[in-house]
Amino acid sequence: MGVKLVIASGPRNFPATLELPEGEAPFGGLLLFHGSDGFGPQHGALGRWFADNGYVTLMPRWFGPSTPYLHWDGLVQADLDAFWKALGEVEGVDSRCRGLAGASRGGGLALVAASRLTGVAAVIDYFGLTRWCGELGLEEMRGLELQTGEGETLGFTRSITAPIIAFHGEADTVVPVGDTLALMEAGKRFGLKLETHLYPGVEHSFIWPDNDKYDGQADRDARDKTLKFLARNLDCEESR
Repeated sequence: MGVKLVIASGPRNFPATLELPEGEAPFGGLLLFHGSDGFGPQHGALGRWFADNGYVTLMPRWFGPSTPYLHWDGLVQADLDAFWKALGEVEGVDSRCRGLAGASRGGGLALVAASRLTGVAAVIDYFGLTRWCGELGLEEMRGLELQTGEGETLGFTRSITAPIIAFHGEADTVVPVGDTLALMEAGKRFGLKLETHLYPGVEHSFIWPDNDKYDGQADRDARDKTLKFLARNLDCEESR
C-alpha cells in the first residue's frame, strides 16, 4: 500500500505515495508520474515493483480530484522542484542517484521535468504523450514555459542531459507511436542519450496487467530492459 504523505509546494498540497525498498542504503530514487487517468492501483503496483528491485519510489498525484489542480496543465516549476526535493529528502536516498519515470501523459511529464530539474540521472518513458496540445506539443504547457526554437517539435528536450529509455507499442490507439518517433527525431537532432524500444502489434497500457491492452511478452521485455537501464544509470553501490 505504500506510505501516504503530502508534498507541500507553497500553498498547494499534493497527496503522494512512497514505496520503500528493503536492504541497505543508500538507494536510488525515482519520481513516478501517473497519466491522464489519475493515480490508480496500476501506478502503485509499478512503484512497488521498482521498490522491490531496490529503488525508493515517490508517486505524487500531480493533478485530479483532491489535488491542487483538476487539469494536467496547472503544474508550475515550484511544484516540480517540491517533488524533486521531497524525493531527495527521503531517508536512504542518494541525491546523486535520482531519476524520473512516467506512463502516458506522465511519461511526457518525466521528459518535461528532466529538461527543468538539476541532478537527473535517468528518465523512463512508458508510451509517453509528447503532443499534449497543438503541433509543437509539450512546449505549449500553460504552467511551464519550455525552451524551444521557433518551429521545433520537442525543442525543449535539447536541455535533457540524462539518459532516456522509452517504450511504445506500434499499435497504440491512445497515444500514437508517432509521439515516440518524434522523440527519436529530437534525439538525433540534439544528440540525446536515448534508447527506444517499439513493439509491433502492441497497444497502449501494455504494462498494466489488469486491462484489456496488456501484453505479457512486451511487459516482461520492457521491465527487463528497464532494470538493466537502471543498473547502468541509477546504481548507488559506489556510495556504500
